[in-house]
Amino acid sequence: MSFNLHRSLNATRVRVFFVLILLLGGCSTFMHKNTAQLMSGMAEKYTVPYTMASHDLALACSMSEAFSAFFLSLRELINDENTLPILFWMMSGQCDAEKAWAEELRYLRSVYMEDTAGARDALFSEKRLLMQAATRYWRAYQEAEQYFQVDIGQDCPSFRNEFEQLAWLMAMLSGVQAVYYDNRAERLLAVPLDIANKAGRAAMCVEGQQWWGVPIALHAAVQMTLAQQDQVERSAAALKQAGMIGVEQGVRLALVLEAQVYLNRGNTEAVRRIIASFFMMTPKKLNVRWALFDKVAQLQMQMLSDRLWTEATGSRTPPGMFGRFWDETEQNQIDAVDIEELL
Repeated sequence: MSFNLHRSLNATRVRVFFVLILLLGGCSTFMHKNTAQLMSGMAEKYTVPYTMASHDLALACSMSEAFSAFFLSLRELINDENTLPILFWMMSGQCDAEKAWAEELRYLRSVYMEDTAGARDALFSEKRLLMQAATRYWRAYQEAEQYFQVDIGQDCPSFRNEFEQLAWLMAMLSGVQAVYYDNRAERLLAVPLDIANKAGRAAMCVEGQQWWGVPIALHAAVQMTLAQQDQVERSAAALKQAGMIGVEQGVRLALVLEAQVYLNRGNTEAVRRIIASFFMMTPKKLNVRWALFDKVAQLQMQMLSDRLWTEATGSRTPPGMFGRFWDETEQNQIDAVDIEELL
C-alpha cells in the first residue's frame, strides 16, 4: 500500500511538472507576442516619425537596414500586417541608390581620364548596386499590394490615417524607382514594366496639395515618359506646378522628379535650369516634420549636379558651386586655384 501511494505521488509530480511547462511555455509565447506588438506599435508611432523629422540621411539608412529584418520578423510572430515594411524597404532602396550613384561618378571619372579598366569595373559595380536598389524598391511596392489589397492603378484604398497615406505614396514612388533602376541594370531583375504606369495613376489616390506636390509630379512624370508629343506640354506644366507646391511646403521632392524626367529625355539644359532653381528656391519655411524628405531631395539634386560636372570636367561639383556650372564666369576662379591650396 505504501508502494502504491509512492507511485501515485510520483505520477502527480510528473503531471504537475508538465502542466507547469505548458503554462510557462504559453506564458512565454504570450509575453513574446505582447512585446512584439508593443515594439511594432512604438516603431510606427515614434521611431519612424523621429527618423522622418531628421536631417541625417546616414542615420535613416542605418536604421532602415539594421532594423528591417528585426521588425519584419515581429510581423511573423504577431500575424499582423502594418505599413512599416513599405517604409523600411523604400529607405533601404535609397541607401543602395546612393552607393550606385557613387559608382556612376567613378565610372564617369574613369571615362574622362580614358581609364578603360577602371570604367569597366565601376560600371559592373554600379549595375550590381542598381539591381539591389531595384529589388528593395520592388519589395516596397509588393508590400503595398499585400497590405492595401486593392488593384493598384485602378482602385484607391480607404486610408485609415495619415501614416497609411504616406506609406502608399512611398510605395508608388518605389514602384517607379524599381522599374527605373532595373532598366539601368539591363533588366537583370525583370521588374514588370507596367508597374510604373500603375504607380503613376495610383499616386493620385492621395492629395497632391497635402503631400508636397509629389503625387502630381509622379503622375505627370510617368505620363510625360509614356505620352504622345501632344500631351508632353500638359505634363510639363503639371511638373512645374508640383515643384512650386513642394517649395511652398518645404519638401522639394517634386523638383527632383522633374529634373529626372528631363535627364531621361536628354534635355540637359532643362536639368541645369532646374538644378539652379532648386538651390535658389529655398523653402519659405522649414518642414520640421518631414525634414528627411527635403534632405533626400537635396542629395538627389546634388547627385544630378555632380553627374553633369563630372561628365564635363572629370570631378564633382566644387564646394560653393551648387546651382552653378563649369562654363559660367566663376569657372575662371576654379581654374586659378593652385593644386597645393587643395592639399
